[in-house]
Amino acid sequence: MIRLEIDGTKFNRFTRSFNMSVKQHPQQIEGALRKWAKHTVGEARMNVSGRILDIRTGKLFRSIGIHGPITRSKNSMSVKVGSRMPGPVNYGAVWERGIANTTVIVPKDAKALSWVSETTGERIFAKRVVRPPQPARPWMKPALKVGKRHARRYFKEAYAPLGKKR
Repeated sequence: MIRLEIDGTKFNRFTRSFNMSVKQHPQQIEGALRKWAKHTVGEARMNVSGRILDIRTGKLFRSIGIHGPITRSKNSMSVKVGSRMPGPVNYGAVWERGIANTTVIVPKDAKALSWVSETTGERIFAKRVVRPPQPARPWMKPALKVGKRHARRYFKEAYAPLGKKR
């Protein structure tokens, strides 16, 4: 999970051109932060829809979103975006970071692992599977990079109705 955060102390450099602060105009900052988060989620979903990864089941795609409300503290606001998948394995993190070592997969509550072959359609049984290292295929980091490029525009738009100099 990634947290997009507007920290009052670091953000002050950015907001000087708007003559604003998190304390003075929280609604405007919250609106801009929400747009930034939605844009980042949209980019991440496009990345797992063929731009970087291909869709197989759609679980990763459906798990990408804004998770939880925008939280506020004294001088900052934050929102969590990313993949939140149920279960013990977060495939989003596996694709994002890769797997450095060979992994042996063994059954936990059964005598054997079982799956259907994508090529033959036959059911396959195995007592263990050796998975080779997997290179990282980042899908969230590029989405954050693109979202960050658009963030300034969202904050300019949020402050424009207040009549402040841009």
